[in-house]
Amino acid sequence: MESSSNLKVNRSGTTDFGHRTIDNSTFFRRGVVGDWLNHLTPEMADRFQKMTEEKFCWFWFDVEGTYLLSGLITFSMADAYRSLAPSRLEEEEEEEEGVHHQTYQHYTQLVSAQPSVDSGNGKPIYCYDGWYGLLSGIVGTMVAQKYFKARPTDVLVATIPKSGTTWMKALVFSTINRGSCVDSRHALESCNPHVYIPFLEHQIYTDNRVPDLSKLPPPRLFATHIPFQSLPASVTEPGCRVVYVCRNPKDNFISLWHFNNRFRTKANLEPWTLEKAFDNFCKGLSLFGPYWDHVLGYWKAHLERPKKIFS
Repeated sequence: MESSSNLKVNRSGTTDFGHRTIDNSTFFRRGVVGDWLNHLTPEMADRFQKMTEEKFCWFWFDVEGTYLLSGLITFSMADAYRSLAPSRLEEEEEEEEGVHHQTYQHYTQLVSAQPSVDSGNGKPIYCYDGWYGLLSGIVGTMVAQKYFKARPTDVLVATIPKSGTTWMKALVFSTINRGSCVDSRHALESCNPHVYIPFLEHQIYTDNRVPDLSKLPPPRLFATHIPFQSLPASVTEPGCRVVYVCRNPKDNFISLWHFNNRFRTKANLEPWTLEKAFDNFCKGLSLFGPYWDHVLGYWKAHLERPKKIFS
């Protein structure tokens, strides 16, 4: 990951996320396992530990006094890969664009009417289906639920924000490319991993777009932060292959706190205090949170499909 952060494309490039363009360097803060020890007070750490024990008493184990999560769940993998970049996605016919615009407008109005709180990054997050997200992310989720048709050969990288998403995308991209005619190393030196494995809710279904994904050759690679219960039905019913990665909640929280404060600084806003961010995180008021519900949703799905899932 450290070598990836030093690439020119990740030091100075940008990636279009529909609702905003983000500097690639934003995704490459070098997270350190146990960095929470440098930030959390004993009382904060104790609160995290008690919440974690309550939620995951059957799932966590103790290593030198620190709770670590066995964080990789995979629903098998494909043997080949062909890159998927947003520029290759063909738009639906022109006569359907008006219908798509109305769909986005309708969902935007519905989400805007829901309760919202400060996200910590300068934009409000809204409550939808038991979790919180930015307006654009929830609308993208709803459009994906309506239009996305998964295939059994698809691979979906699922994470909660700041749990190693960029790293996992690079690994999946390289693994599927192994033995193919695609030079994954050269490709990752040219573009950020988010270009090759785009988010359903942030890059594909955004800006009134409903692209035609049916012509893309298998295996198609996608990503999402959407909690399991809100995934498109076509993902969960036929058994679309999923790679889920999660992270120690203490380190996840610290990384998210730094990440959000980067956006606050760019918006000329005062950084959020650790105490304020911590309280919101514990209450589940974070991007695609509550954290514990997100992890449990995918883990329970893993347990229900043991013959198709390798952990």
